[in-house]
Amino acid sequence: MKTDGLEKHSPRSRKLFVTMQRANLQREAKLTKGCGYDIVIRARSEAHRTALKVADPTLDVVITA
Repeated sequence: MKTDGLEKHSPRSRKLFVTMQRANLQREAKLTKGCGYDIVIRARSEAHRTALKVADPTLDVVITA
């Protein structure tokens, strides 16, 4: 997953970006779990991780450099 420097964008752009990611991530998580696997989402920053967790608390999001 690309993070694209979430912090560099305006709050409005961030909200749209996270909303689009959430839909894709939920779809991918459903497909992955249907095959018997777990999915872990990588984010580059705590801000991005927090935004994804607020959008969907069920996502497993970790920070990677």
